[in-house]
Amino acid sequence: MFTPKNGNLSGAGSRAFMVDLKAELNSNLASTGASPELTGPGAHGNAAPFPGSFGIGANVDHFPGLVVLLSSTRVGAGAGQNVANDFTITTITDRRRDRTEIWSTWIVGAPNVFGAVVEKRDFTINGF
Repeated sequence: MFTPKNGNLSGAGSRAFMVDLKAELNSNLASTGASPELTGPGAHGNAAPFPGSFGIGANVDHFPGLVVLLSSTRVGAGAGQNVANDFTITTITDRRRDRTEIWSTWIVGAPNVFGAVVEKRDFTINGF
């Protein structure tokens, strides 16, 4: 995983951030079962050009080998439940006879999926 990095405070209001990962596999593309995907909730679900399912569980239609486990969440998935099918973009970034690189992205748009962020602001009233 290359974003967010450990210690980052990503997004605004506990939303509007993405989780990006890169998988390097020592096998050809056909053996990975992966294929391009551009999907998501609402209007993006099963939409062209690369339709796919979306939701909690394995991404069986576009990246069946991906397993993503969270220690905590508010999206209805329990700790340790696979949320790989929440990833909305899957791309094949490099493929060789004996090696495949796949990037996958989860765009987190719903507020408070991983908890609410409370921001502290310092201010002055009437010079005090």
